[in-house]
Amino acid sequence: MTDHNRRASLRSRPAPRARPGPRADAVILYSVGRSIPRSDRNDLEVLLNQFHASEELQARCKTVEINARQYLSLDLDEDLGQRYKATILIPTGKYLAVYFGSLERARLGEEDTLNHSMAQGKLDFKYELIIDGTPRRGDTHPGRLQLVNHCCEPDNNSVCEEWSCPDTGLTAFFLRSVRDIPPDVEVKFPYQKPTFKNGVQVYPANHFWKEALALPSVRKGWHLVQCNCAGTPGH
Repeated sequence: MTDHNRRASLRSRPAPRARPGPRADAVILYSVGRSIPRSDRNDLEVLLNQFHASEELQARCKTVEINARQYLSLDLDEDLGQRYKATILIPTGKYLAVYFGSLERARLGEEDTLNHSMAQGKLDFKYELIIDGTPRRGDTHPGRLQLVNHCCEPDNNSVCEEWSCPDTGLTAFFLRSVRDIPPDVEVKFPYQKPTFKNGVQVYPANHFWKEALALPSVRKGWHLVQCNCAGTPGH
């Protein structure tokens, strides 16, 4: 997933409610990154403890872990790099992957240095937060969403679904199959369209993938990239 897959967010974080931290066997999606100032590290740790303690989040993560082990195999392609393929037939509606990474402070120009990132928004900190999901050596979590490749509609076979934590304002990103995926077929999803939030399909105004003729003038130092992955030139 490239750095273009960022969704700006202005949502504020609700006032934290006292609650226990995650269980010992909880799936931990996010950690506190090195770019977070020392003065904010404790607050962010508390926020993450509340986030990972969510029973709904953990239920989804456990489902992903079970499904990923059952349905997915990690394949290495010389041109495309790491990717997931179906080991056996994947039925429609299966949660297959979730985004892992470290919460980092968004910095100007970082879009040129990160290959994998998702926006978390500002919450109640003084800066924007992102999830740096760059795959790291030794990361063996089954079903890592950042290793799933892109494919525009209508040739995608899965979609990205967002789940927002009501206690913290943090968002988790899940991959769900939208049709049966035969064995040995690569799992792919569109970065921006369609997007599901809490089970409802939405179309954010800041889609990265747009009709070429509808794009505004490109600012200095940037250039357009044409996507032909779905056989629909001009995107």
